[in-house]
Amino acid sequence: MHETFPSCGLSGRLRVLTGSFVVFAAFSFCLLFPTEAQGKERLFRGLVVGVSDGDTIKVMRDGAPQTVRLNFIDCPEKKQDFGQVARSCTASLCFKRTVLVKESGRDRYNRSLAEVVLPDRRVLNLELVKRGYAWWYEQYAPKAVEYKLAQAKARDGRKGLWQQSRPLPPWQFRKEARQGSVRLAQR
Repeated sequence: MHETFPSCGLSGRLRVLTGSFVVFAAFSFCLLFPTEAQGKERLFRGLVVGVSDGDTIKVMRDGAPQTVRLNFIDCPEKKQDFGQVARSCTASLCFKRTVLVKESGRDRYNRSLAEVVLPDRRVLNLELVKRGYAWWYEQYAPKAVEYKLAQAKARDGRKGLWQQSRPLPPWQFRKEARQGSVRLAQR
């Protein structure tokens, strides 16, 4: 009969420890170096060379600028209240800085959808929500609880766009613009 966990003897204990170490090392490797099979997330580092608006930036990748749409959020449009302020906030946080882009896919305009990690390890997307310059995009990120909580805290603290009693969400602004009944920016 074969004994799996011998009650005495160093060699049996070493086998168990070595096996545990291999499992731990493999698990750690997967966390540090995710593959496409693990959530289809791709990582790249690049210099931010442009800020189109509050939730869209350009990051250098393989010698060319790549458009990156910040995932989980929606900032006010340029012509909307707080649109220019959101763009300025985004620029102040990331322009001419090297960031880590955690790309999860592409949108219908072929932009990278991503969370962007700043040099100080804060997530740009979440930082914009915390400061009150972006909405948590519940429709596309219903499970992003951290974003939901950050938005509630910004709203309760009347930060950024939450200074207004009823700020118009950008998706509603776009809809009204298509219908010709839009409120233009006052700020």
